[in-house]
Amino acid sequence: MDCSSTTLKVICIFILATTSIDGARYFSVELLKANFTVTNKAIVQSLHSHVYNRKVLYNDFIFNEDVPVFDVTVGVDMMKKDNHPSPIWNQTFSGCELLENSQKINLLVILRREIFRVSNLPKACPLLKNKWYTIKNYTIRDDDFPIVTPIMEWRLKGDFSIRQKSFIHVIAVGRIRKL
Repeated sequence: MDCSSTTLKVICIFILATTSIDGARYFSVELLKANFTVTNKAIVQSLHSHVYNRKVLYNDFIFNEDVPVFDVTVGVDMMKKDNHPSPIWNQTFSGCELLENSQKINLLVILRREIFRVSNLPKACPLLKNKWYTIKNYTIRDDDFPIVTPIMEWRLKGDFSIRQKSFIHVIAVGRIRKL
């Protein structure tokens, strides 16, 4: 299949992202920066984030109030050579359902598995007031991605919201580079 046009690249990425092929990886998935912004200080008391070695993310946060339900909007863009985004995926999920189970989308399965391995987040709502939640050393592992993952720069956007009012906004930028 020729993956030269943008539309075909998007289709190829989705096909390849759902394929599980074992073998050597000749690429590296890197997180260049992650910016977490509190957009509602009435809900979020504290939030800290740091990227280490382009592979590891540390994050901690505390809420001012219990968060019984929330939504998560996730968008992934492939960056073109002229640095303009080409949207690949944009979807809104119930945050509580993501905490409980995310078996439908491979990328979310990968994210959830690593988050629960390295964090103290609950596996169900609510998120509690004055509880210090940490995600320590979330690691991007190349082996979690199909062997045929394309070389590209990417941007992930996320919004955490309650009743369509954002309380945390995330922009993460990275790349998949050839080794």
